[in-house]
Amino acid sequence: MRTFALLALMSGLALAAKPVFDVPEAGGFDRALVTFGVTNDSDQPLKVEKGLCDGLTVATADGKELKMSQCDDLGAFTLGAGETVTRRFDLVKCFPELGTPGTYKVTWKHSAFGAADALKADIEIVAEYAEIQFVDWGTIYCRFYGDKVPKTVENFKKLATDGKYDNVPFHRIIPRFMMQGGDYTRQDGSGDPGFTIKDEKSPIAHAPGILSMANSGPDTASSQFFICFVATPHLEGKHTTFGKVMEGMDLMFKLERDIKLIPSAPNSQKFGKPVTPPVMKKVIWHEKKKTD
Repeated sequence: MRTFALLALMSGLALAAKPVFDVPEAGGFDRALVTFGVTNDSDQPLKVEKGLCDGLTVATADGKELKMSQCDDLGAFTLGAGETVTRRFDLVKCFPELGTPGTYKVTWKHSAFGAADALKADIEIVAEYAEIQFVDWGTIYCRFYGDKVPKTVENFKKLATDGKYDNVPFHRIIPRFMMQGGDYTRQDGSGDPGFTIKDEKSPIAHAPGILSMANSGPDTASSQFFICFVATPHLEGKHTTFGKVMEGMDLMFKLERDIKLIPSAPNSQKFGKPVTPPVMKKVIWHEKKKTD
């Protein structure tokens, strides 16, 4: 998630307003959440005359502005000293034309910030994504790089749509590294689903939120995958990266921080084994058909 902050003066008074503008790098064809808001960075009340959608525009890569259909944005409001108000919007509901995959330009220039420069960000709307629902923890949404590693993505898609990942745990969690799951035969990392896939050369680096295939050597990947908490450059060229968390990194970091692990030495088979593993309740594949 990218965050931008800008200080501005309100109507010539000593009332400073700081915008909150969080736009993800990617969103789904039917779901793309962004966060807009205002912080009153002063010691006096601040009245914001227009709703948070004031000055919000979305345009195609070639500059064509999309028509806004709706935006539930609070209307006018007043902030106390030091108070922040934020609102999450589904851009696809606000701008239905975003349902067409592609790259779009989001611009926000709220009247509260006077002559301040507009805040801008690009968002990629993807045609395929997966919704990974956890038991008790929440949900993350992941996009995929089928144009770069098609066989790896197709393998994950088939396993997800066949229900193989349903009720399967992340059996290994190593803080400041990654969490690994997808063993649907034994659920502890030792299972063998009876097939392997060939590695694909991926240009996507191992970075926070990246999904990558687990393996025991070249061309041995099958169903197990891991999600990075941090950049892991030592894995480049050894594992096929194929997706990225586009919504829910806050949940990923919560799992990294809060899941209790069985005490064990780094070279132990129990190293990284959770006391109570987080379980994927269901993995739902979303895809916009070309005929839609």
